[in-house]
Amino acid sequence: MRSIYELMEDAYGLAAIEAGIKQEIWLPKHDPDNPRVLAIRAYWRRLGLLESLPVVNIVAPVVTDLGREIIDLRDLIGYELSMLSLHRDDDLKTTGMAPPALYHQLRKGLGAYFDQYLTSLFATMGLVDMKAQVLELGAGEGALASLFLAVNADSKYVATDRFSTTTEHNVQIHELNFQTINWVEHLKQHNSEPFGLVILSEVLHCKDYPTNRQLLDDIFRLLPVGGQLLIMERYPTKHLAWRLALMSNGGPLQPGDVEGLAGLSGYTKIAWNSVGGSHYATLFQKPKPRITL
Repeated sequence: MRSIYELMEDAYGLAAIEAGIKQEIWLPKHDPDNPRVLAIRAYWRRLGLLESLPVVNIVAPVVTDLGREIIDLRDLIGYELSMLSLHRDDDLKTTGMAPPALYHQLRKGLGAYFDQYLTSLFATMGLVDMKAQVLELGAGEGALASLFLAVNADSKYVATDRFSTTTEHNVQIHELNFQTINWVEHLKQHNSEPFGLVILSEVLHCKDYPTNRQLLDDIFRLLPVGGQLLIMERYPTKHLAWRLALMSNGGPLQPGDVEGLAGLSGYTKIAWNSVGGSHYATLFQKPKPRITL
């Protein structure tokens, strides 16, 4: 059984990571004898984020490959630490969602995280060099759209979310609430070309079962025969279950849960892959209707 101090180490480790990023502890600008900087550097070394290398008769801190990956995720780490206090104080029950600023920070942070994995994922799943019209529901800051278009330059991408904006990735996000009636007909009226691919990234776990059933049924109606649906979700964790209990009527989904939902709507699974050990992606297709004699 882990002691209380071992449990606390996880939380303090995350705090030490964020403090190190904010202070840029790997840079030579710091007083070499500053005990606060030395303590955070020691923490980073234990986590494998820094190593000490001799440089001109001194030992200089050098960021490891893992450290560089972590630094790139500063927005995601900041979001998680902000959410810790909201969880502790039960503040999410009053709003049912994270504040808009935190939501944007989350989507930006997830974009940086996915940037480390998605290009190879698209290749593995055969989603490269496509010439199709693509729809993303819950596009956030447009990071996934930007990565997709980098390997699918001939595709047209329609990114939607609950906020309408132009992101730093130069992706136009269109406001769309897919829980309103007739959103499928609305898209069909405004898009003469059918959608060959629909993407749901971290959407289903925020919704309850009836909403997800209706959403996948609606997407099935939107897609032509042979059209594809890419669903990306997080593996269930204890903190995700707690967060979703505070923020939504949803809950974590195992890969089998996603496959079961899609199967009820009529999809066929054609590919599956793990993303960075924390997420998974499943690619479905709308099959030809069965002919009964």
